[in-house]
Amino acid sequence: MLKSHLLPLIVLMSINLICYFAESRRHKRNYNFLKYIDALELNEKYMQLFYILSYLAPFVCLLESFLFHSVPPKSLRLFALFALFQTVCLRYWSINSLGRYWTKRCIFPSGLDRVMDGPYRFLRHPEYIARILETFFWGLFFFAPSACSVLVIYFIYLYLKITKDEHEQLEDLSIIEDNG
Repeated sequence: MLKSHLLPLIVLMSINLICYFAESRRHKRNYNFLKYIDALELNEKYMQLFYILSYLAPFVCLLESFLFHSVPPKSLRLFALFALFQTVCLRYWSINSLGRYWTKRCIFPSGLDRVMDGPYRFLRHPEYIARILETFFWGLFFFAPSACSVLVIYFIYLYLKITKDEHEQLEDLSIIEDNG
């Protein structure tokens, strides 16, 4: 019989997997649409790595927790769970605000105005920020400081690389459209 403390972990990890499959399905549909309308793609490698790591982060943190038998205080775990819920809400608010234009890739159709709805009114890249924060809170939830630190630092590097490339791509698209 499963120990009672494992049941919440199994539920959380199952929800995480369901989110992964739902996002993958949405990505595929939106990506096919964007390719159909001849959207331009840039920096595929970094984007794929960013999303793969974001889905693996909870499992890496869980693995560290089991290997080192680290058990966080109940108050820390509850705080991390509440914060995870908030970051997941921000992530899905961001995804829904982009609608058909959200993918796991850096792909833009020409002539598209910058999205200024939802969390994009307040933040420039809310989905990326939400995923970085999720990784941090998974590390707190599982009390996995090593995995959390390495992953968050690497996510920040990827974030800086991806957003720089996205900005350059948007500039290139505006030059193409101006010279049309």
